[in-house]
Amino acid sequence: MGGRVRLTALWNPGAAFGLPIPERVLSTASGAVLAVLWCDRRRCPVGAGLALGGGLSNLRERLRRGRVYDYVRFPRAPRPLNRYVFNLADFAILAGGLALLMRRKRR
Repeated sequence: MGGRVRLTALWNPGAAFGLPIPERVLSTASGAVLAVLWCDRRRCPVGAGLALGGGLSNLRERLRRGRVYDYVRFPRAPRPLNRYVFNLADFAILAGGLALLMRRKRR
């Protein structure tokens, strides 16, 4: 894709954007957010489903391995986004979150 997307293997032990949050705190907070999304799933089922699927995927990997495997980087994106590495679950969380926000704004 002309250097716009690069596959870069990275094990991320921290939270989103590499924030150094302890594993126990991160797992507990993730579980709480997923529970809230589960309760809110009827208002925007597609958005909640995407966010829940991505969140559960990352949480499962974090509980099994203690870290999440990220592999997609956008080197031509504006700074600071060009230095971060993502995975498919991250994109699902982003898309689901945007769908949930758009649904709330329409009301």
